[in-house]
Amino acid sequence: MQSIKSRVTNVNWRKVLRNSVVVGAVMAVCFGATSAVAAIVIPDNSINSAKVQNGSLNTIDLDKATLNLLANTKPGADQIDNSNQVKAKTIDETDLNDALAAKVNTVGTGQPGKSYGCDGELVDAEHPAAKCPGKDGADSTVAGPAGPAASDAKGTLLVDVDFAAKTVANCGGTFKTQKTLLGEFTLPVGENLKIDSQLFGARTASGAPGTIAQLALRVGASETEFGDAYGTILTPLPAFKGREVTGSAFYVAKKVTEPTKVKLYGFCYNDNAEGSADGSGQWTAQASVAVTQG
Repeated sequence: MQSIKSRVTNVNWRKVLRNSVVVGAVMAVCFGATSAVAAIVIPDNSINSAKVQNGSLNTIDLDKATLNLLANTKPGADQIDNSNQVKAKTIDETDLNDALAAKVNTVGTGQPGKSYGCDGELVDAEHPAAKCPGKDGADSTVAGPAGPAASDAKGTLLVDVDFAAKTVANCGGTFKTQKTLLGEFTLPVGENLKIDSQLFGARTASGAPGTIAQLALRVGASETEFGDAYGTILTPLPAFKGREVTGSAFYVAKKVTEPTKVKLYGFCYNDNAEGSADGSGQWTAQASVAVTQG
C-alpha cells in the first residue's frame, strides 16, 4: 500500500486534502465529483499538523473506514483521467506535483520528422513518394544520329532472260551424251552474283510413271564432262498428257573474273529401271534465268 505521506503529497490527494473541511479530529474528504465520501480522523485537529507535515502520520491515526477507503482508492491516472478539470480542460500547473510539472515544462530535443509527400497528383496514398507522377519534360529538338544503311537495298539486275519451250529428246542413260540444250546466257564479271533459275515442264504425251525431269545450268559441260553446276532443278514428271510441273533453283557465283557462258540443258531420269528411256520426247521444258548483284 502507498504510504500515508506519499498519498498526501500525491497530486490527487493534495487536491483532496486542500479541499477538505477539518472539524476537530474529523475531516470529510471528497474524491472528485464521482468519488465516495468518507471520514478521516486526523490527530491534532488540523491538516497542518506536525504528523502530516513531518510524515509521521500512521495507519493507527486513521479509523477503519478511512483505511478501507485508502486501500481501495487508485490515486493517479484514473482520478486524473476522470476528473472534471481534465474533462473541462481547466487543469493547470498548480494541479500538478513538482516532478510532473518539471517534465511538462521540459523542452524536447528531437528533430523534425521527415516529409514523404510530393508534388503532383497522389496516385497511391500508402506510398506517396513512389507513386507521385513527375511532370512531362519538354520534347528535344536535337536530331538523333543517323541509323545504319538499309540492308534490303534492291540489287542490280544483270541478266533477265526467258527461253522458249523445247522438247526434251532423251531420257535415261548418261547426262553427258543424252542432255538436250535449251539455251545459254553470259554471266558478267563480278562477285556474289545471284542466279535464280526456273523450270516449267509440260507433259505432251502420256507415259510410264516415275520419270524425273531435270533442268541443269552448266559451265564446261560436254559429251565427256558433266561441267560445273550453276544451279540444278529435279522434279517428278506427271505420267499423263496435259499435266504440268514447276521447279526453281538459287545459286551464288562467288567470283567471276571474266564473262562466262552458262548453258541450260534438259534431261530426265527414270526410277522404274536403270537406263530406261521412258519419257523421251514426251515433255517440253521452258526455262527462265535472272542474275542480280548487290
